[in-house]
Amino acid sequence: MRRFSVVLIGLLASTAASAEVALPTLDYSLRNALFSHDPGFAYGAAQGGVNLWLRSDYAPSDQVQYHAEGWALATTASRYGSRREFQLREAWMSWRLDELELRAGRQIIVWGRADKLNPTDRISTRNYTLPFASDDDQRLGSFIVRAAVPVGSFGRLDVIWSPEFLSNTLLFGQPPSVGIRDQRANSFVPSQGAIRYDVSGGQVDWSVSYSNGLDRNPDIAISTPTFIGLQHHRIETAGVDAAGSFQGFGLRGEASLTQTGNDDGNRADIKHSFLYLVAGADTEIMDAVDLNMQFILKHTFHYTAPGRFAVPTDQILSASNNILSEQMSDDRYGVSTRIAWHGFNDAATAEISSVLYPKFGEAYVSGRAAYALTDSIQGFVGFRFLKGEAGSTFGELNRASVGFGGIKVGY
Repeated sequence: MRRFSVVLIGLLASTAASAEVALPTLDYSLRNALFSHDPGFAYGAAQGGVNLWLRSDYAPSDQVQYHAEGWALATTASRYGSRREFQLREAWMSWRLDELELRAGRQIIVWGRADKLNPTDRISTRNYTLPFASDDDQRLGSFIVRAAVPVGSFGRLDVIWSPEFLSNTLLFGQPPSVGIRDQRANSFVPSQGAIRYDVSGGQVDWSVSYSNGLDRNPDIAISTPTFIGLQHHRIETAGVDAAGSFQGFGLRGEASLTQTGNDDGNRADIKHSFLYLVAGADTEIMDAVDLNMQFILKHTFHYTAPGRFAVPTDQILSASNNILSEQMSDDRYGVSTRIAWHGFNDAATAEISSVLYPKFGEAYVSGRAAYALTDSIQGFVGFRFLKGEAGSTFGELNRASVGFGGIKVGY
């Protein structure tokens, strides 16, 4: 990636020197937040952090466009130590050749039309331990080559090659003394790709998609009292989504079918194949107040209870992977709700969201309120709360509940 970044910067400089066009834009954002605990997992006292974001765009012609965005992070001591990190989040170049668009470089590609819970979103990567107030800021880019071509009046076909594999960094409920080793957290895997046909602009927007590559969510392969080993197996996912409006309601639905290589349920070290469905509606319930509600279903094919494995080690692996992959039973159903408000000429915003799974008493509730002091300065406060029965996914993350507040200057 360093070599690609040098080439991209060189192309950018040479193009600017040879063309009489506006200089690249450069935007910044300085964000300072204080968390009640380490948001990666709630060990220790309050943690503060400062992160600087930089973003640049440049379009020397109608056919060529450059984009780059990255951040630098510094935090006080936490479970992960005093973090000093830099991330080149995106750095890509786009070419338009008649109706064909080619884009190459580090990119973030987000799929899906459901609200926040997106079964078809299989391309982008997240680091859930990053001390950022916004969930979207936890997304990471990877090297991707994408070709997009229009098909019909409203359709577009995207073909994606994604040779850089980046693992999702998940929250784990183990004590600090246990080590974690991801055996393939960042690697070159050329046999990864996806394809999507998307239709937008008609009465109903919809898409169908297919992806094939390593699972970004790891499986636990080795587990001892002091060590957890993670592996990533190849998966295939077929998905569909749709969204439209009817008599003042926005309707949306999304579903995916994922094949993991454990179709018969006989593997303790690989998650089961599964169906993931989200469907719901949104509407304005009063002036400046929007409500979104969705039904959630995750069906596990050939679910195998940990006790059915004869070897004690396999029982431990199976139980751990079932919790990690939210596969504690055949069906996991629930409901998500989001209420959002904006006022004072959009200077003030507030939102509260929840995801409830009644079978194991699981709940995830988050809230955030922000006020723009000026056009470029915003203050914010928020929280994330998780609970559930022992042995459930959210139950293992009870201590990851956190409150935060801070200020943002810039975009």
